[in-house]
Amino acid sequence: MARKLKSDPVLFFATLLLICLSIVMVYSASAVVTLERYGRPSMFLVKQAMWAVLGLGLLGLVTRIDYRTYREPVFIWTALAIVLVALAAVLFMPPVNNARRWFGLAGIGVQPSEVSKLVVILFIAALLERRAHRINELGYAVAPIALLVGCVFALIVLEPDFGTSMSLVLIAFVMVFAAGLNYRYIAGAVLVALPAMYILVMGTAYRRRRMLTFLNPWEDPLGDGFQIIQSLIAVGTGGLWGKGLMNGAQKLFYLPGAAYRLHLLGHLGRTGTGSVRPPSCSASAS
Repeated sequence: MARKLKSDPVLFFATLLLICLSIVMVYSASAVVTLERYGRPSMFLVKQAMWAVLGLGLLGLVTRIDYRTYREPVFIWTALAIVLVALAAVLFMPPVNNARRWFGLAGIGVQPSEVSKLVVILFIAALLERRAHRINELGYAVAPIALLVGCVFALIVLEPDFGTSMSLVLIAFVMVFAAGLNYRYIAGAVLVALPAMYILVMGTAYRRRRMLTFLNPWEDPLGDGFQIIQSLIAVGTGGLWGKGLMNGAQKLFYLPGAAYRLHLLGHLGRTGTGSVRPPSCSASAS
């Protein structure tokens, strides 16, 4: 008789607690700005709660599926094909603040690069399960992973989205390392990756400016450094435990990046597409 699939109640309730906390924090961070912009302080509270309910419903559905389904070649290759097509197609979408990262589907913003991380994890896990016993044969075990990650990395960088592309590479690196790849290959990969990353960051004007601003935001306190300085003030005034629910001051129009993201979410919710400029000096392409 087949065993019934079981869920972990501790993990479930921990996830539920984090979801509830996130809904409260979204309201605390967005109420004043959305009241001023849209006349409804609970606008994003309601949206976040609706997505949370939908997510919990999907969670219940997914828990009924045998996890072994996710390692089946048909499932993995179908998911990879969909993700690669989506990552290529999104490059032809209208830019949002000089970046093409979003699909607008029925008023819902979809970011293929986020889905790609999950699909790549499933691919790497399934491949390592079958080939981990020969992990140090690079052409057999590591080359397929490097080829796929390289393709996805290139498509995401073209959006451009440097942060997501680097997180994808880091995830793949950690998974291969955990599978037992020899340390000399790890060291070689790091030696190759560091100069390549330096070129990607310092060879692009806005990435270089963002890095230099991060290192010294006070050089341009009213321009590129404004967002970071306000973040430091928020942490400094709130301390470890914060100033209490709804009592933070920096969210009151002091954080241009936060205001832009709220504006972007509202825009995507209404139209699904279009070119949006941030209401401040901070560049949002990464």
